[in-house]
Amino acid sequence: MPIRGQGFELHIVRQQVQHRQNGDDRRERTIGAYQVYIHGERMDGLDGFMAEQKGPSDSTPLGNLHDRRIAPGRFPLWTQHGTKYRTVGYTPGAVDFGTKPRPGIELTETGTREEILIHPAMGFLSSEGCIHPTSALRNGQSDIVHADSRARVIALIEAMKAFADEHWPGKDGHRIPNCFCVIDDAL
Repeated sequence: MPIRGQGFELHIVRQQVQHRQNGDDRRERTIGAYQVYIHGERMDGLDGFMAEQKGPSDSTPLGNLHDRRIAPGRFPLWTQHGTKYRTVGYTPGAVDFGTKPRPGIELTETGTREEILIHPAMGFLSSEGCIHPTSALRNGQSDIVHADSRARVIALIEAMKAFADEHWPGKDGHRIPNCFCVIDDAL
């Protein structure tokens, strides 16, 4: 599903699956590249990689049960209003991973899946279906660095805030006008 060239579009193209073996425990994550576009124009500095749960892509209750990544699509973005993650009311500054609320953005219209968020992570993956911005992860032994992931989420929030301008909701739990996440599978 390519971007439409309309509004703010966070485009994620899933590219590979990485594995990590830890004793008898084998973990899997999906890695994709992301790029932000505004009215079809690529935005410099708003790109990198995203880490997600394993496949196959599944937006049904079974996907939720088995912690799978959501199916590809075009998803409206909302400000998140939760106890762990918020778009407007997150704890500011360079804080450790345990400090809450952390910055986060919610994808909606995700089938039967709920609370699919873009939020910071650390280590191999911090997800039950969410999406984590990161710098390049060379292989399954590479860890997501929390400070980098957090800075990328905040950069996305600030870019949407600038794009929405006077239409920015200003509080959590509301639609961010004309802002979308577009996910494609290239696996």
